Amino acid sequence: MTSATLLRTIKVSVFLAVFFALFGAGTQEASAQPQLNFKRIVNNWPTIELYFSIACNGTPAYFTDKRYFKVYENGVEIGEFELWCPDPTVRCAISVSLVFDASGSMIGSGNAGAIAAGNAFVDMMDGINDEAAVVWFTSMVTVAQGMTSYLDLLHNAITGLPANGATAVWDGIYFGLLELINNGVNPCRAVIAMTDGGDNSSSRSPAEIISLANRNRIRIFTIGLGSGIQSEILKNIADLTGGRYYETPNPAQLTAIYQEISTIIFAGFQECIITYTAKCMDGGFRKVDLSVINFCNGQDTKTKTYKAPKDTSTYIPLKMQIGKREARGNTDVKVPIQLLDQISNELFYGATFSIQFDPACIQFKDIKTPPGSVLEGIPITITPAGDMIHVHDDGQETARHSERSGDDGGADVQDVGSRREGHGVLSDQVHQLVFEAGCFRPVLKDGRSASYRACRWWIAASRRHRSCCGCVR
Repeated sequence: MTSATLLRTIKVSVFLAVFFALFGAGTQEASAQPQLNFKRIVNNWPTIELYFSIACNGTPAYFTDKRYFKVYENGVEIGEFELWCPDPTVRCAISVSLVFDASGSMIGSGNAGAIAAGNAFVDMMDGINDEAAVVWFTSMVTVAQGMTSYLDLLHNAITGLPANGATAVWDGIYFGLLELINNGVNPCRAVIAMTDGGDNSSSRSPAEIISLANRNRIRIFTIGLGSGIQSEILKNIADLTGGRYYETPNPAQLTAIYQEISTIIFAGFQECIITYTAKCMDGGFRKVDLSVINFCNGQDTKTKTYKAPKDTSTYIPLKMQIGKREARGNTDVKVPIQLLDQISNELFYGATFSIQFDPACIQFKDIKTPPGSVLEGIPITITPAGDMIHVHDDGQETARHSERSGDDGGADVQDVGSRREGHGVLSDQVHQLVFEAGCFRPVLKDGRSASYRACRWWIAASRRHRSCCGCVR
């Protein structure tokens, strides 16, 4: 893999990202037949999970064939991924934590509505494989019934729901999650949490709830009763964990809400999941394009982002060097910065580096991205600083690149300090070469390069004195 081919991929990646964004939007406007609902990304590093649903003219569709899908991360196709969709003909066995507000404000119709709704949910269970737990919260959390498939035990726990004390909503949900994690055995797992007030007693936070739920692939359904609720937070918890948020002022409507939630859970949450393994821990944001193709007479594309963790110890060494070239007076020389390692299907970004030279021997002229090169048109910023120049390459993201040979770049060096012909060796040093993003760690090597396969920049300089034969740094 060469630097020149490396740079060609800058344009390739941008083209891919734009193409798929525009193509998805265009097909949706033109045919409006496949409808892709890309719901969320869950970052369980290194596993990335994409949750989505698909419809054809409004009718839900489920797949087992990965050929209907394309996934791109920052413009590079993800070749290996796993696909799971629920089977609409099979009822999914459930493990559910039923979390109830038992604070003093629930006394009366609120408490009665919660009891009726909880019992209605239990009545939807099969009494064999389905299981549930009953948790309630005041200022403290009580696990009234641990995870069980015995319906009578669940009914008894729900019927005994009290109404007194303060409101620890977040702690209640958190304990419901722990009960599921420790004791739930079925594939379709969820917490259903109902409250009529704002939290005033919890030690746990919504962020902790969301993180714990996503790490364990548990959906949270939240229900707000009345007007004293923290609706935005409740909705955010549901949205970010794949559940749904419901709100009602009428306790009598709780039963219908719980029954609707049960049908969603029994149907495998009515969404598909694509998972793949990510690699680069550079702390940067990733743009994920998910496409459904050749379905329902068209295709559709949606995009979401996630942020990778950062761990510089995982960076991949990438050997690079600046070529050493011989030059005579009044002759031009191309000096490449070379990529020595062979790389494929990776991302490259803009770079920052410094070049040091001996002013007594060399007068720096310019760095160029000449016409026809892979960096043609990419802005480069140069800042002189004595015997160094600081260079910033504003290159866009790059995608796949293939190996290519040839003299693809270099630097013009011209003798303007002496008319006497002489033979000298030009050798500059590159310092602190870093990519702005990605997981490559450049390792600069010394070495002469009479020929090279590709380069990233052209360095233009000029010899100043005939004694330059010894100007090797």
